[in-house]
Amino acid sequence: MWHILFYMAVVTGVYLLYKNRKTLSHLVQTTENRFTALSLSLSIPVILIVNFAEHPLDWYFTPAWPFIAFITARWMIYTGNRWRPAYFAWAIVIIFNLVKHFLYIDAHSQSMHNALNRGNELLKEKQYIVVTGTPRQNLALYLHWMNMGYYLVEDMNRLKEHRGQAAIVLKDQVDTTLFEPKQEAGEYCIAVVR
Repeated sequence: MWHILFYMAVVTGVYLLYKNRKTLSHLVQTTENRFTALSLSLSIPVILIVNFAEHPLDWYFTPAWPFIAFITARWMIYTGNRWRPAYFAWAIVIIFNLVKHFLYIDAHSQSMHNALNRGNELLKEKQYIVVTGTPRQNLALYLHWMNMGYYLVEDMNRLKEHRGQAAIVLKDQVDTTLFEPKQEAGEYCIAVVR
C-alpha cells in the first residue's frame, strides 16, 4: 500500500514541478523543499538501478527507504493541508498498516528463531554454513546476527567439497541424495551435506 502512496506523491510532485516550472529553481532552494529535493535525488537512482537488476531482491531498496518514507510523509502532509479529511484517511492507513504488520510478525513460526542460533548443536562449532542459492533476507539476517559465515553453493557438483558440513536448504528443495535433513527451521531445513 505504501508504494501506491509513494507513486501518487511522485506524480503529484511532477505535476507541481511542471505547473511551477518558471519558479523551479526558487522552489528547490527554499529551506522546506531542500530535503525533499535531496530525497528525490538519492532515491530515484537506487530505484531505477534496482528495477533494472537481473535479480532484484527486496533489501536492495534499503538505502532508499528513509527517503521514500520522507517523500511519502511530505506528500501526506501536503494533501492534508489542501484537503483536511485526508488526515483522517492517513490515520486509517497508518493504523491499518500497523495492525497488519503486527499480525504478520506475530504469525511467523518460531521454529526458525529457535533453530538458527549458536546454542543449536548442529551449528555450535561451525565456522560457516553451506547455503544453496541466494539466501532470503530473513536467513541472511539470522546468519549475520549469529556471526556465522556462509558459503554460497549454486553448482550442486561442488557440494562434495563440503561433505559433513551443515547446510541450510529450502524445505521444498531438499534433495536427500545430497543432504541429510536434521532439523526444520521455518521455511528452511538444516541438513548435513552427504
